[in-house]
Amino acid sequence: MKRILNSLLALAGFAALVTATPKQSADGVRDKRACSVATLKGNYAFTFNGFTENNGQNTPLAGAGLGMFDGAGKFSANYAVSFNGVTSTNNTYAATFEVHSDCTALMTSTNGGDNFYLVIIGLEGHEDDESTGPKREGIRASEILGVDISTGATWTIDLKKQ
Repeated sequence: MKRILNSLLALAGFAALVTATPKQSADGVRDKRACSVATLKGNYAFTFNGFTENNGQNTPLAGAGLGMFDGAGKFSANYAVSFNGVTSTNNTYAATFEVHSDCTALMTSTNGGDNFYLVIIGLEGHEDDESTGPKREGIRASEILGVDISTGATWTIDLKKQ
C-alpha cells in the first residue's frame, strides 16, 4: 500500500511540474523572456514534504527554511526538518545549479544532500525587446517548484522569493 501511495505521490508531483510553464500572455503566446543562471538570485523561503527511504522503509519528512541563490550557480540554505516525527533544526544545504533557457533547472548538492529538478513558474523583470532579444540579466524567479531526483526519495519543494 505504501508503495502505491508513494508512486501516486511521485506521479502527482511530476504531473504538476510538467504542466507548470512560464506565464502566458492574454493571447496564449508563451512568455518570450528566457531564463539563465542569473534568473535565480536572491533570498527564498521554502517548504518541502514527502517520503524518503530509510533502512528499506518509506519515511515521511517535512521541513522549511531560508535559502539564497547567488545568481552565478551557487545555492545555500538553512532549514528545519521533521523526519518521521523527529525534528532537527539549524541544518545546512549547499548546491550548485544550472538553468536552461526554457526555465527548467538542475540543482546538485555539494554537501551530500539531495538533488532537484526545478521549474521556474514565476518570472519578474524586463520584457523582451524585439531588436535586442531576451533581457536575461534583469529577470528574476518569483516562485520555483521542484522534485527530488535522488534515489529513494519522493518529495517536492516550493521556493518563494522574499
